[in-house]
Amino acid sequence: MQSGKLSTARSAGLLRSLSSANRIELLDALREGPKNVGQLVTGYPGCQSAVSKDLQILHGCGLVSREKKGQQVVYSISPVVARLCIELDAVARCTLTIQMRS
Repeated sequence: MQSGKLSTARSAGLLRSLSSANRIELLDALREGPKNVGQLVTGYPGCQSAVSKDLQILHGCGLVSREKKGQQVVYSISPVVARLCIELDAVARCTLTIQMRS
């Protein structure tokens, strides 16, 4: 892969994993710090099994890390992924503004 050139297949896979508003909400919740599934279910529009499934998808593509602590699994995101959330929100707001002007 050339320096500075996007890995288009990898990027497309990451974007597919972000195609769910619920998954983006999970990432946003993890920006506050590591959480277990029980903590993430609170305020989430789905049940615990839906949260677990979405976390599995996010973990599978490398956006979420998980660590077993006793009986619980704690999920977290890296600073880079936290920054991605902020940038994604900025792009969403910018494109909305452009659409409203059209």
